[in-house]
Amino acid sequence: MSQNKPKPDNSSSPIGGSINTVALRDEVQKAQSDGYVALPMSQLFGDRAVPKEPQWSDVLNTMFSSSSKGESGGNLYASVGKEYLISSCGTKGKGYMEWGSGNRLPNAIALLTSLLPYTAAGVKFNTDTAAGLGPKPKYRYSYYTNGALVTKEIDYSDAGLYLEGQLIGAHGALGDFYKRCRENDVDISKRLRDTDKSKETAGQTLQPASATNNTASAFGSQPEGARDADGKLLATDAEIRINQQMEQRMLKQVADAELAYHIWEKTNKEVKIFLENNNLDLIFLELFNDMCHMGICFPEIGLEQQALQENTVLWNPKVSSISHRSTLTCRLERMDEENHINYVYVSNRWLDQSAVATVTQTQDIAAFHALDPQRPLASLRAKVRDTRLKAYNGKKDGRGTPIGERPTRFILPEFYPTMGRPYYPQPSWWTVFGGEIYKYASTLIENRVTARENSNMWGKIIYVHTEYLNKLFLQEQAATKDERDKIRDKLWKEINTFLKDRSKNGSTLLSFTFTGNDGKEHEAFRIVDVPQGDKDTASVNKTELAEAASIIFFALEIHPDLIGAVPGRSGSSGGTYQREMYEMKKLMMAPTQNLVLKVLEMTRDFNEWDSHLVWPIKQMSLTTLDRNATGVEETKV
Repeated sequence: MSQNKPKPDNSSSPIGGSINTVALRDEVQKAQSDGYVALPMSQLFGDRAVPKEPQWSDVLNTMFSSSSKGESGGNLYASVGKEYLISSCGTKGKGYMEWGSGNRLPNAIALLTSLLPYTAAGVKFNTDTAAGLGPKPKYRYSYYTNGALVTKEIDYSDAGLYLEGQLIGAHGALGDFYKRCRENDVDISKRLRDTDKSKETAGQTLQPASATNNTASAFGSQPEGARDADGKLLATDAEIRINQQMEQRMLKQVADAELAYHIWEKTNKEVKIFLENNNLDLIFLELFNDMCHMGICFPEIGLEQQALQENTVLWNPKVSSISHRSTLTCRLERMDEENHINYVYVSNRWLDQSAVATVTQTQDIAAFHALDPQRPLASLRAKVRDTRLKAYNGKKDGRGTPIGERPTRFILPEFYPTMGRPYYPQPSWWTVFGGEIYKYASTLIENRVTARENSNMWGKIIYVHTEYLNKLFLQEQAATKDERDKIRDKLWKEINTFLKDRSKNGSTLLSFTFTGNDGKEHEAFRIVDVPQGDKDTASVNKTELAEAASIIFFALEIHPDLIGAVPGRSGSSGGTYQREMYEMKKLMMAPTQNLVLKVLEMTRDFNEWDSHLVWPIKQMSLTTLDRNATGVEETKV
């Protein structure tokens, strides 16, 4: 009769591999049959079984579930907390809304993101992709050719050469037109009288510029086929009218070219000063960094200080500066009855994690006028107009608006909208914090570090022969249980200390034997290795790392082939595939770019700059080596 053999039960081991329980059972039974007993389970794996210092998993649990005061039960993922009333600034009777439970959500997100390689590298990649090489002033123009409208962009500082060329070309075309008229005896200064009402109307609406001062011109009509004294065909009234209309169009082209050059020249001087006073590359890198972290950013708009000396009634300032306000230092005021946010509160004390919920003092907080994200240009114009009206009404009463009361600094909250989050958005990639994914990825690394630190001790069981222990008890005259436990623990600590010391890895452990009651020689203690199963531990860890990284990069909308050497992932894709993925990623960042660049569009229109001025993000694209030896080229618009 065949004997049923137990099936292997490969349970999970503390270091991520699998335990061969059949082999372990055999080792344990053999040791017990030889008279050995295992040490108590509470001391089996040394002091690491009950850590004395907080572990990383404990820190995560505290940050995810506790309030800023250390009280349990807080909710890190709440969009807003309670309202803190501020009496010294802002709207009377209102205050700022807490950002998350305990007003600490942005601080926690920023810290957690920076501590895990996957989130830190992923957010940085999104920031770099969105910011590119920064916004650059461009001149956008369109022209019609071959039945299609073509739009191009050139550097704004170089647009003068283009406009000069356009102006010279328009003058040249007009001169050639007049020359052809003279050669063909077409008198475009002739005033025409037609019986056809539609022609009469057309003639009145398109009077040639040369006819206004030409007293020699007379009404008349030229029949078709008429010839002059030399027998040369004369232009008909229809031909003259067409040439007069052409003259009007060409004169308009010349005037438009001259006006465009004048507007460019004026705007170019102001834009040059604007760029000298504002490091847009750094400012917008900071703004995009906030957007990629928090889904919201706070650019500050400053009006020129020179205009402060003007009469407030005639005050007509221009935007002179754009700066970055960190999301960690900004909070939104509670909405009014029309769902408008009127002020943004700013305090550097919110940078301190321990003070995020305690800023209520006058000297610690300031309020800036908030522009409406739905209509930023109209909102800024309205605030300047309201200041002028207030000054005008004040002067009628013998008062005026003091210079110090003119608002010159505003904040435009720009955010990627999130459903059900009216104040502070919740980016989609924050799901890695809410679904235990972040904990899994970070504690996975922690577990591997722990296993590494205990590599000599991990997976071993210490057995001591019972007769040897009895001899020690008799030798030390240990009569009570506490005395015997003390002797046993001392023996275990000596062996355990040697095994746990990583510097002793590969060294020899001196053991000895004794003669038992049966007259045979026995080992004093025996160390049994926990047999590992067939599944390779390194392979398991590698797969887990790849899975964790893939989930996080998926939430960040990053293809693993773009981020670099993903831990646990081997192999690479072709250059064409990577270029396509990178171009797709840039397209995915376009909505975020449009939101952040809105502040520059508002500046252009408020300052009444050239409407041809645009601020696209300068981007570089991967290409083949036959097109560019460096493998990269500037993205063409």
